[in-house]
Amino acid sequence: MKKEFFNPAMVRFVEPITGRSYRHSRSLRFGSGCFRTDAGVAETEEEKVADLLKKVKTTAESEMNLRGATKENIDKFNGMLAEWAKLPLEAVRALADENTGILKTVQGLAARVEGIENGTGAGGKRPLTIREQILKYQEENKDVFTQIREKRKQIPLPEFELSIRVPDVPQTPAVSIGANTAGYLSGYTLEPGLNDIPSNPFVFWNTITKGRTGKNTIVWVNKTNREGAAGFIAPGVLKPYISFDVVAALASAIKVAAADKVALELLEDVDQWESWIKDELRWQILSAVNTKLMVNPATAGEPTGIKNLSVAYTLTTVKTTNPGNADALRAVVAQIRSGNLTGDITIFINPADSATMDMQKASTAGVYMLPPFMTNDGKTIAGAKVVEDANIPAGFFQAGILRYYKILIYKDMVISFGWENDDFRRNLLTYLCEMRFIQAFNTAYTGAFVYDSYANVKTALIAP
Repeated sequence: MKKEFFNPAMVRFVEPITGRSYRHSRSLRFGSGCFRTDAGVAETEEEKVADLLKKVKTTAESEMNLRGATKENIDKFNGMLAEWAKLPLEAVRALADENTGILKTVQGLAARVEGIENGTGAGGKRPLTIREQILKYQEENKDVFTQIREKRKQIPLPEFELSIRVPDVPQTPAVSIGANTAGYLSGYTLEPGLNDIPSNPFVFWNTITKGRTGKNTIVWVNKTNREGAAGFIAPGVLKPYISFDVVAALASAIKVAAADKVALELLEDVDQWESWIKDELRWQILSAVNTKLMVNPATAGEPTGIKNLSVAYTLTTVKTTNPGNADALRAVVAQIRSGNLTGDITIFINPADSATMDMQKASTAGVYMLPPFMTNDGKTIAGAKVVEDANIPAGFFQAGILRYYKILIYKDMVISFGWENDDFRRNLLTYLCEMRFIQAFNTAYTGAFVYDSYANVKTALIAP
């Protein structure tokens, strides 16, 4: 009894049965194409064709799977095998020939794939897909296929050159990674904190003296309408009478508040969001307080700004020639002191006006001039403290004895949170920030604050 074997080149070997199996192996570039059979001899031509195509399919699919071929490519290849199954046996042997047929293409596939991996493929026009190349090959050699089918004999087929397309565009971050994906793949470093919107600092609020009270109202009593005077008299003469009236005044606590409503999901998703809300609420409270205390007119339920409690420069007894801004501030200090008021004087000026005073020079020599009543750093003028504040308009100043502008904290700034209405069902949370304080000014000390422009003061200083 004999067995019939087929090697990849479809060369038939006949070997007597000796109790051992027979293996024929040919080394491939990226695998081993070894076929072995212990089956009996194929009885019919259809069985022989099926056996040939089965071996071709096994080898081709194995190599394509190793190289990452898609299911669609494998299905198309199987479809091509189904068409080949309709051909005569000799035609199938020619197609499956290892030197000229499909197996030769499989042997060269690894080298072509390696060319893609190394970037050695050719560019230019768009290459044909594998399916397009197969269809083109069939179309160009349809006469040969017809002869094979009609003559039912082996006819050499033209070589089938399969070209694996090389990408024309190299992989770069801009091409291969989507615009909204890069951060997730490469990671990122989060800068600590939150970059806030630049704004003027709360210079006035931080500078004024603040006290504390446990009551929501403060009352003070002023002496008014003073009459009579003491005098020197002889013994037995009537003593001169004096009299005065008293008037009570009061100020009550006022409240400043702000709120923010936020979804719970936002607080859960961003760890810092709650602290950002609290910081913003504090800023809003202090911003409103600082602005109102500086410029707010007398309004019920609100503080009266120091500007609206100030007087203009009216002193007419101080004169000089060619006055500058430093001269104007020196004259303002003199006016406040002339009102019999005591205490430290603070002058708020715009940073630009401060720089102008620092750079004042002699008109002819170009030498810096420092007035004798001004310190080298320009921060003290005639004993008054000079503070730069961008909230003061350029060309103007705010001066005064700040202890007469009374601020008493009744309830500290506090932040609370909770639900209102149907917020619980909507997963909404409200943050509330509020503070209560008393702002008071005793009109008996009118003249303690001066607000004016440098131009007005310098005009009044020019000697006639």
